Amino acid sequence: MAVFFGTVEMIEHSAHNDPTVVAHAEVPNGYFHIISSGSSAVPTASGELWVAINTPLGDDRYIADVKIPQGARLNSYRLVDWDGKELIVTQANVYDAISGLSVGDTLNADANGKLNASGLNTTVDFKVIEKINYFGAPAIRVQVIKA
Repeated sequence: MAVFFGTVEMIEHSAHNDPTVVAHAEVPNGYFHIISSGSSAVPTASGELWVAINTPLGDDRYIADVKIPQGARLNSYRLVDWDGKELIVTQANVYDAISGLSVGDTLNADANGKLNASGLNTTVDFKVIEKINYFGAPAIRVQVIKA
């Protein structure tokens, strides 16, 4: 699975999207990253955080954990623009087991581009607001909080 928008408004009105970023390596859809010289890069402690949310095409739409190949364009969205908004995040993009998380926990992006209770990027926090079942898979709803 991946990371999903909480509402359509997030991409229509409040998103800052950079579709010129290329993947520095093969990355999962929903990869949390920073941008360095036009490419995605692993999150750092203070780098501006983005998330790659591409729309899979063809048969890739049916692959649960679709990967974006190295060198492919990423639809990268700047997360600080979504302060107060919600995302749905599946287990594929969370380091910790979702079953072990609690409502109210705060997550941050880690060096693997996933959300983690011990994540290192502190420019954006992700507060768990609900544990859900998303198309048969465990997922969490998180609120994006500009730190």
